[in-house]
Amino acid sequence: MTSLTSMCELACQLVKKNLEEKQLEEEQAVCNAPLRKEDV
Repeated sequence: MTSLTSMCELACQLVKKNLEEKQLEEEQAVCNAPLRKEDV
């Protein structure tokens, strides 16, 4: 069984990865539709 610290590290990495992907998607959406910034 893995230690608690390694579990926390894995969770942190997953959260960080998800946040980065979310930011990329939002940036791409803004770049592809600059006129719709007000809708966001």
